[in-house]
Amino acid sequence: LTARTEKEDVVSGFDAGGIDYITKPFNMAELMSRVKTHIDLKHARDTIININEELVQLNEEKTELMHIASHDLKNPLTAILMHAQSLIDRSAEDPENLESGQAMLRSGKKMLSIITNLLDIQRLEAGQENRTNELIDMIELVSKSLKDHQRHAQQKGIKLHWEPANDLFFAENDWRLLQQILDNLLSNALKYSPPQSQVRIALTGEEDTLKLAIEDSGPGFSETDRRNMFKKFAKLSAKPTGGEDSTGLGLSIVKRLCDLLNISLHLETEMGNGSTFTLELPRKTFDLEQAEKDFISL
Repeated sequence: LTARTEKEDVVSGFDAGGIDYITKPFNMAELMSRVKTHIDLKHARDTIININEELVQLNEEKTELMHIASHDLKNPLTAILMHAQSLIDRSAEDPENLESGQAMLRSGKKMLSIITNLLDIQRLEAGQENRTNELIDMIELVSKSLKDHQRHAQQKGIKLHWEPANDLFFAENDWRLLQQILDNLLSNALKYSPPQSQVRIALTGEEDTLKLAIEDSGPGFSETDRRNMFKKFAKLSAKPTGGEDSTGLGLSIVKRLCDLLNISLHLETEMGNGSTFTLELPRKTFDLEQAEKDFISL
């Protein structure tokens, strides 16, 4: 509250930390109203700060609880899976063990998938997932992932159409995390493609870019799906075609890992005509002539 009315004085007052500037002569009702408004705003800010601190604490407790529960569940579940496999292996001696063992194994694997996804998302949200940088043969990486999913594809009669290119495709990235992205996308493609259909995998390269596309034969995604598909526990309109379970975490993990690895993720989809997820990442190129000279000199 001051008699100094020049613009420079007003600016200096706010620069000094003032939250209001009232000049004389003043109106008492206006002055009291402004004071009351600022007191109310201060109380509101204090309330927001306190609530935010409580929410941060609750979130940390939730994250810690999820981490402990998931770890405590994972170890005994691994033992259950081993015993289930043991029952299956001994089914020749006791045929009744086969059905029981297979049921236990299916249920156990579903639970293990849920726990693994929960641990993955918790680790990503906590910023605990550290990337490495290594030379990756992309054809080798894709071939390994396809081998891992071959059994699922055969069970549904789905053809995995993969034609490795006659070229060298290398990237500098994190093998483990990149394979996790590919595994999630392949799992989804098989999950939502109908039996006796096809999933196509294509790897192409330009001078400084690699593109890895996974094309399914599923029902495609609606506009609502596209807005929600990368959120945690998203429930999309598409349903698994072979009784598979969905946690709603797979695509959320894919998006977070792509952001971590600086990989662009693109989606092309049309209702009734399937979807194509494309990963775009930098290509590692070599001077082959120089490499040959270096090899000869060695």
